[in-house]
Amino acid sequence: MDKTFSQLMKELETIVTNLENNDLELEAALSEFEKGIQIFRSCQGKLKEVENKTKQLIEENGDFFIKEME
Repeated sequence: MDKTFSQLMKELETIVTNLENNDLELEAALSEFEKGIQIFRSCQGKLKEVENKTKQLIEENGDFFIKEME
């Protein structure tokens, strides 16, 4: 099951906090950083989906319905 945007952001915030605390060994910090990049990309994808739906609504001359995305 895909995680929600909010869930992903919470995970990302936790990773950032862990990295900022400097409590991790180098290898663990690198692993967390890589995980954070993956989560960031997932968030970008979810935002892009929302942006596309919003554009579809706007392009329909004020008619408020969602056209199925292709």
